[in-house]
Amino acid sequence: MGTRFASPDSLRGKILCPERKKQLIDYRGIRYGKGTPTDIDGFIEWHGKVFVFYEYKTGNNEMPFGQELAYTHLVDAIRDGGRYAVYFLCKHNTSADEEINGAECVVEKYYYDGKWYPGGGRTA
Repeated sequence: MGTRFASPDSLRGKILCPERKKQLIDYRGIRYGKGTPTDIDGFIEWHGKVFVFYEYKTGNNEMPFGQELAYTHLVDAIRDGGRYAVYFLCKHNTSADEEINGAECVVEKYYYDGKWYPGGGRTA
């Protein structure tokens, strides 16, 4: 097990191994019925009480049905357990050779307390 340490503020939110971030994971061999794993683009947790999830899509790419269903079920399960959770779907038009600034991406919609809400032009 690795050593736990507090990151200095200059490293918080920074990808520490960008060469590994580019390494794809092939999930095709992992199946539960028709289900396969999905990834989570961003996740923040506060003291085991608040959970915030981010998914980023480029341009007009739509969220796959199964991935959106997984996020909404996860948020609902956390809420049913007496905690707070929200899922933000964010859009960007960053080219594939540029780093995406997650904070500047526009929230298309978000899911909270069993309902969808429009992003209203806000950024992540």
